[in-house]
Amino acid sequence: MRGRRSSNLSVYGVRGYIKSTTFSVPQTNHNFSDAAFHAIEGGTGLEVGWFIGWAPEWGVYWSSPHAYSTLNDADESDGPSVGNATDFYSTYWSGSTQIWNVRTTNGGTILWSGSKFAGTSGPGQIAATGEVNDNSLHMAGEFDGAAPELQFFSGDGAWNKWQGVSLCADTNFFAFGDATSITVGGN
Repeated sequence: MRGRRSSNLSVYGVRGYIKSTTFSVPQTNHNFSDAAFHAIEGGTGLEVGWFIGWAPEWGVYWSSPHAYSTLNDADESDGPSVGNATDFYSTYWSGSTQIWNVRTTNGGTILWSGSKFAGTSGPGQIAATGEVNDNSLHMAGEFDGAAPELQFFSGDGAWNKWQGVSLCADTNFFAFGDATSITVGGN
């Protein structure tokens, strides 16, 4: 269930506000629903956001939104509960290391942060997406910019404004908005 992508191709990370929301995810077949930023390079990439449902790292279900980070589905790190809030999420490559931060606001209090070896150093495409593991599940995501546009991390080390987006959504789901605000959802 993809949201929208930036039209910029040589990027090393992404950041902006993501609103987390509580809703029900059935506790069968390791179900989950998430909303996250992705920086994708080939078959690998970075991901940070929030999820409800199966927590692979802990082997339990979370019924409230929790932060998480992955290297595109591998090596997931599950973070703390973020509840129903609009927090500031970022992830980027620093050489071959993934860095992620979840803050109350841009430059505000850190709720969760970390780093790990990523196996690649980018660059790649960026996306703001909602995902589920079964197309009958509910998914909702709201992404808002920092400047006011969503931002990407460039090869020269600066954060830049998204210049545009392209829409995509799977059957039963929707995505709309622009470079300043994106909404994805459905079931």
